[in-house]
Amino acid sequence: MIRIAAHLFRTRGFHATSMNDISREMGIRKSSIYYYIKSKDDLLFDISRITTEMLIPVAEEAAFSDLEPEKKLRLIIDNHVKLIAENFDFFFTSLHELQSLTERKQEVLDIRDRYERLVRGIIRSGIQNGTFRDIDVKIATFTLLGMMNWMIRWYHADGPISYEEIADIFSEIFINGIKKVN
Repeated sequence: MIRIAAHLFRTRGFHATSMNDISREMGIRKSSIYYYIKSKDDLLFDISRITTEMLIPVAEEAAFSDLEPEKKLRLIIDNHVKLIAENFDFFFTSLHELQSLTERKQEVLDIRDRYERLVRGIIRSGIQNGTFRDIDVKIATFTLLGMMNWMIRWYHADGPISYEEIADIFSEIFINGIKKVN
């Protein structure tokens, strides 16, 4: 049900998708859908929470590892890009429809903020150990996340470039852009 809802929210928009649309796509009666979920808002919340939580395990693994900051960022970028490519409907819906979340929006924002803190910590540690230039950590983090999240606007799984190649390009651009030059 959640996958179907994410696909419909991406293709039609959250507000333009009805519970009738979702139940029709699932091949069940509308009344049956309420056995599983209370409302369309609950579906959007679940999609957004699940999507954001997908990012946390690898970010924590990278952040708390003994790897160099460069390699930590590379893990984050590879994972983030892969997750967007493999869960496109979820990421598109979560990123595009975040403003449509009413109840429990803060729960999703708290998970997102946790992810951002992990990324900021990696960038900050790279600055402190001399790997990265002395730059504004918050702006650098927003730049990295914005670059990756913007994939929802242009990425196509059947396009001319694989998500692995995109991750390589993003890593090269971002890491080389903040790397300290001796």
